[in-house]
Amino acid sequence: MIKDFFKSAGTNVIILVFSLAQGILISRLLKTEGRGEIAIYIGLYNMIYAFSNLGIRQSSSFFLSKKNYAVELIRKIQLSVISIATVLTTIILVVLFQTEGLYNTYNQVFLILTAPFALYTTYTTSFALSYRWIWKLNIVKILICVITFSGIFIFFGILGEKELHYFFISMFAANFITAIYVFSWARKIEGYTPRFKVGFSKEFFLKQKEIVFKGITYAFPLFIYGINFKVDLLILNRFLDKGRIGIYSVGVTFAEMIWQLPMILSMLIFSYSISEKNPDKFSFELWKKNKRVMLLLLPILIVYAIGVHFAIPFLYGDEFADSSMITILLLPGTYAIVSFNILNADMAARGHPTAALKIFSFGAIINIGLNLLLMKDYNIYGACIASSVSYAISSALFARKFYFKLITPQL
Repeated sequence: MIKDFFKSAGTNVIILVFSLAQGILISRLLKTEGRGEIAIYIGLYNMIYAFSNLGIRQSSSFFLSKKNYAVELIRKIQLSVISIATVLTTIILVVLFQTEGLYNTYNQVFLILTAPFALYTTYTTSFALSYRWIWKLNIVKILICVITFSGIFIFFGILGEKELHYFFISMFAANFITAIYVFSWARKIEGYTPRFKVGFSKEFFLKQKEIVFKGITYAFPLFIYGINFKVDLLILNRFLDKGRIGIYSVGVTFAEMIWQLPMILSMLIFSYSISEKNPDKFSFELWKKNKRVMLLLLPILIVYAIGVHFAIPFLYGDEFADSSMITILLLPGTYAIVSFNILNADMAARGHPTAALKIFSFGAIINIGLNLLLMKDYNIYGACIASSVSYAISSALFARKFYFKLITPQL
C-alpha cells in the first residue's frame, strides 16, 4: 500500500498542477462571472452524478472480490445499467438547469453527452479496484485532467474563444478519450468479451437487481455527501450574482486541496480493504494511522492558510482576493472531512456503505439551515461558516461510530 500510495501521490501532484493551471486560465480570461457560472454547472453535474451512477463501481468491485461473480456477468450488468443511469442523469439535469436559470443549450448538451462516457469509465474501473491495478486508476485520472486542460488551453488560450461551452466541449472530449483507453485494457481481461451484446435471462435480472440494489446503498450516501458539499452553491445562486459565486468557488477549490491526501488513501483503502483476509486487524491499524495523519496535518494547515492569503490574488488576480478568506473559513471543516474520507473507505469496503447516511443527512440539514440563517448578513462568508460547522459535526459523529462499531469490539 505504501508503494501504491507514493505512485498515486505523484499522480495527484500532476493532476493538481494541471487543475491549478486550468483554474488560473479560466479565472484570468473569463473573470469572476465566467468562473461562477462554470462552478454552478459543474456543481449540479457532480451532485447528480454521485447518485445517478447508482454506485455500480463499488458494487461491482464488492461482488467481484467478495462474491466471486464472473467478469462477463459484471460487464453485461454494467452495460445494461449505463443506459438507465444516462437517462436518469439527463432528466434530472435538464430539470435543474431550468429551475436554476441555466439556459445555455450548448453548455447543457455537452455536459449531458459527457455522462455515458464518464459512466463507462467509472463502472469499468471496478475491475482495476478489485485487482488492485492502482496505476490504471491513476492513468484514468491523469488523462481526464490533462485532456480537459489541453482543450481549454487551445480554445481559450490559443484561439481566444470566450464562450463557456468550449469548457464543456473539452470536458466531453476528455471523458470520451478516457473511455476508449479504459476499453483498450478492459477487453484484455480474461472473461471480458469485447462485445456490446448484453443478452438477458432470469438469472441475469436477479444478479442485476442484486448489484444495483447494493450499488444504491453506495450511491445514496454519496449523494447526501454531495448535497452537504454543494448545496451552498445552489443557495448562493438564488441570492448572489455569478461574480461572487466565482470568488467563492476559487476559495472552495483551495480549501478542498487538502483532500488530495485522503482521496488517495480512500481509494487505496477501499481497494485493499475489500480484498483483505483479516478486516478487523486492518480496521484497527487504520484507526491508529488515521490519528497520526490528523496530527501531522495540523501544522501543515497553519502554513497553508498563511500561504493562501498571498497565493490566490497573485495567481488569479486582485478581483479574487476575497477567495483567500473563503479558504481560511472552510479549512476547519475540510480538515475534519479528511478523517471521514479515510475511515469511510474502510467502512464501505466492509459492506457498510450507508454507515454515515444518517449522520450526513443530519449534517446536510445543519448546513442548509445555517446557510439560510447566515447568508443574509454574512454573504459568501456565511456559506463558509455553515459548511465548516456541518462538516466538523458530521465527521466527529462518524469517527465516534467507526470507533464503537469496529474498534471497541477488538479492545
